[in-house]
Amino acid sequence: MYVVLQRKHVFVFLIAVLSAFGLLVGMSSVIGENKSDERLPAFAHSHKVGEYKIYLTFDDGPSPTTDKVLDVLKEHEIKGTFFVIGPEDNEPSIYNRIIDEGHSMGLHSFSHKTDIIYRTSQEYIEDFERLRDYIFKQTGTIPDFCRMVGGSNSRHCTKRTRQEIVNYFTKNGYKCYDWDIDPKDSGAYALSAVDIAQNIINEAQKMPDRDLVILLHDDKIRKTLPDALKIVIPYFIEQGYEFSTLSANTVLNGSSAAVN
Repeated sequence: MYVVLQRKHVFVFLIAVLSAFGLLVGMSSVIGENKSDERLPAFAHSHKVGEYKIYLTFDDGPSPTTDKVLDVLKEHEIKGTFFVIGPEDNEPSIYNRIIDEGHSMGLHSFSHKTDIIYRTSQEYIEDFERLRDYIFKQTGTIPDFCRMVGGSNSRHCTKRTRQEIVNYFTKNGYKCYDWDIDPKDSGAYALSAVDIAQNIINEAQKMPDRDLVILLHDDKIRKTLPDALKIVIPYFIEQGYEFSTLSANTVLNGSSAAVN
């Protein structure tokens, strides 16, 4: 009888410990969420809904991360702009998914090898046109806007080469874009979702009365990006921004992202 009671008491004790552990885990999760929320302040003054636009742009994909990004955008009914590179090991169908789901696609680079493409403007153009032809083969479309690798002021590119590339874009009807906000998410390791979101919001607060073009990266390393978007998208909707996509005909209000 004593043994049975002892086992019963041990069983009850274990149930109590497990219940308490579950409660603590739940509380920790809530506390963590609250801490994240506290790091995302509202703007000093509110905007009228749709007064300014925000453009989520994604470089260096597509990759498996891109599929998850597309899932998040679809869930929030938001469209993005994807500056794509060549296929590497990627499933070609992702290019088509970007187009089919109503997003905007711009040209970036086929190889993304800065040490090669920036040696001369001709090598850059050959790489660029290789990507253009590949995209046409895969999707039947030819994007008419682009983003230079590393931006138009890339440290890998001389001023002369940069100007020759920009002249090529102008002559051939391509509009080129840089960005207003860089959350510094392109390093060797992925930032946390909260850090990406916080970096974007901190920079946005410094330029409240204008359209914003946000640089993001959707290569295979950026596995935290989808969760960052789940923070960023609701936040900027609450601040009154309208999400939109870039094209060759986009007119930006106050943004300095268009390359001249």
